[in-house]
Amino acid sequence: MKQIESEEYKEIQKKRFMKFIEVEDSLFEINGWISVADFKENYRKRQLES
Repeated sequence: MKQIESEEYKEIQKKRFMKFIEVEDSLFEINGWISVADFKENYRKRQLES
């Protein structure tokens, strides 16, 4: 009985970990888009100034 419980527990932990990685990846993508947008904005401002 204990063996089955630990196997299920491992599965749950693995799923949680994969979910965590997915969330991390999507946050990283969002941050990437934000930094690209900031870069474009700064570039535009610099072009206007010069």
